[in-house]
Amino acid sequence: VRLYRRLGWRRVPGPAGGPDIAVFLGPGHPALRDPALRVGP
Repeated sequence: VRLYRRLGWRRVPGPAGGPDIAVFLGPGHPALRDPALRVGP
């Protein structure tokens, strides 16, 4: 989890209840603090 966080990756729910999608936002991106985005494993 911490590694994902540090690198700026976030895991977000996929479409139609499909598999989660890993999204790269970049370190320090403001959206990284968005509680709606789930942290990847």
